[in-house]
Amino acid sequence: MERYCGYLQSGLKSPSQPWANLNNRILHKAYLEQIDIYYDLEDELKATSKPGLSTEDKHIITGCE
Repeated sequence: MERYCGYLQSGLKSPSQPWANLNNRILHKAYLEQIDIYYDLEDELKATSKPGLSTEDKHIITGCE
């Protein structure tokens, strides 16, 4: 969780509209995760990914559906 918060915090660039930055950061991360799942690109996306959810965190979240 601390890594994910750090990932979000690093995306805060605008002091006047921090919520817009957070929304875009979360949305783009979700897009990448969906592309990863759909095309099975786990190995290809590892090289470009930034710290975020670990594999264990992803399994916990998907198990809660």
